[in-house]
Amino acid sequence: MYEFSRCEDDAIWDSLLEQSSQSTPFCTSSYLRSTGQSEFRYSLTHESVPVLLTILTRNKDSREFSDYQGLMVIGSAPKKYSDDLLILNHVQEFLKLAIVGQEFLEFSLNPSFMDIRAFQWFTFDNAAEIDMTLKVRYTGIIDLSKYKDFEEYLDQISKSRSKDYLFNASNLISQVNQITDIDVFIQMYKETFKLQGVLLDEETIEKVLAIITSGVTNNFGELRLVRTIEGEVVSGAFFLMSKNSRYYQFGASSELKNKYPGNSFLILEAIRDSFASKHDHFDISGLNSPKRGFFKASFGARPKSFFEIQLRRVSI
Repeated sequence: MYEFSRCEDDAIWDSLLEQSSQSTPFCTSSYLRSTGQSEFRYSLTHESVPVLLTILTRNKDSREFSDYQGLMVIGSAPKKYSDDLLILNHVQEFLKLAIVGQEFLEFSLNPSFMDIRAFQWFTFDNAAEIDMTLKVRYTGIIDLSKYKDFEEYLDQISKSRSKDYLFNASNLISQVNQITDIDVFIQMYKETFKLQGVLLDEETIEKVLAIITSGVTNNFGELRLVRTIEGEVVSGAFFLMSKNSRYYQFGASSELKNKYPGNSFLILEAIRDSFASKHDHFDISGLNSPKRGFFKASFGARPKSFFEIQLRRVSI
């Protein structure tokens, strides 16, 4: 027997999350509270044993800045076909229960969640009622385990990135998780988009501020800023952290970026610290636009696909 219920306890949720290989910082209670998503935490149990977790997004706007929140399978990764079949059955039963009374659901699946047949079978069996939209997105993953250390890594990536790092190491001063730097970063973040002709609304700014503030105070995030020796702010970047990885989330630069490529330096500093923390990979985030994708690939990131799935009731 399957049961689908909301999880309201932070400790229980985070404990279950630790049992899934698809857990990321985007799914932790602290992060979800910063984005107002904590009420969307649900678990699926089979014979009273938890088997799946989800952040059940019913409003696309509520998942802004939050990837990899679709489904998290509890337990070790499947090793044989019978394991695959069991997970497929869990997901189909989950979909039957989750869609009840809902007009729209959206899932951003972890890059390791590649078998989406359960979604396809579910929509096939309910074609008269449910429509599915599938998007293939790309992130960039740097496999740190391929390199002996940061120095070897730096020697094998784009020469322009290596030069950025060596130049800035002599000309910039970096700081990590200074509470007073949060407002500095937010102002620079707004100016970065303004220079691109984009005016961010206050709701978006408040979301970014809430995520960074919670990340710094609850130790799941890392705000890095670099300044010139004279104290002028050059660039800032915010990363999420887990036991095995860092995730690049926000970046911003001042007009000094043309003289000092500070964003490159901050990313490479974070990668250096990931080597020191024995992380096995670094997620540099979206590779979905040509210019941004080229820049991020220059750090040695390889494209890794993940799925975004929307289920919507068919209007009659």
